Amino acid sequence: MSAMWGVEIRRRTVRQTEYVCPRCGVDRIGSEFEPQRWFVIAKLPLIPLATMPNEIMCGDCGHRSDLGVLDIPTTAQLTNYLEIAVRCSIAFVVRSGRANAFDFNIDSSVVAHALAVMAADGHAYDEAQLRDDVANLDDDDARSSLGRLTRELTPHGKQRFLHRMASLAMSDGPMNVRERRALAEIGVALGMPAPHINGILAVAALDLESA
Repeated sequence: MSAMWGVEIRRRTVRQTEYVCPRCGVDRIGSEFEPQRWFVIAKLPLIPLATMPNEIMCGDCGHRSDLGVLDIPTTAQLTNYLEIAVRCSIAFVVRSGRANAFDFNIDSSVVAHALAVMAADGHAYDEAQLRDDVANLDDDDARSSLGRLTRELTPHGKQRFLHRMASLAMSDGPMNVRERRALAEIGVALGMPAPHINGILAVAALDLESA
């Protein structure tokens, strides 16, 4: 008789989304579910009980996870984060190299170097976009965009990122105080310790001045 009634968990599909499956270790399409406990009689749900935390199930391996896995960026998200971070950092460095806030002249060598940095990462970018980024850059947005990469970039990746920005700062001549300060802020936003930042900038200055 007891088999005629009981409690079951039923899952309602909320949406499908791309995420990094913990079991597969790569980007997958998963289904997000809302689990709900029901009191059932003869397999018919009659009374809804507790609603449980949503979960996501991989469409390939069937592994179920809590929604915390959605905090891990997919390949597409990481690519987008990196593009935004590079653009913000370029604008930050270029702006710091100007004589004052009302100087909108950007040296042609700096423009060429900035476009080359973006092209090397496979991003379409032109001088008009660069000038717009420099004119409208918000410092908090720049720091936020870099903060997203602190857990994703390896120490070597962070070092390479900062070195590239240093090469941009020096594309029109030796690094000035404002540029050095901007580069230090980029390093801090990436979660790098001060001695590491100073070491990278010192090496970059030697490498680029002797090139």
